[in-house]
Amino acid sequence: MLFVLRALQLGIKFEELDYFTVGEIYDLITESGNDREEWDRKATQEDIKALFG
Repeated sequence: MLFVLRALQLGIKFEELDYFTVGEIYDLITESGNDREEWDRKATQEDIKALFG
């Protein structure tokens, strides 16, 4: 039931849940939490190149 509550808090209507996978909803919940986080800095292009090579 908590899953449905979190989806509703994201603005997803109960009837719309059939259009999403559980993984997609969890991803949206995670991203929503990250949006409220205060980050020290944003990644630069050099950071991305160092991560992915």
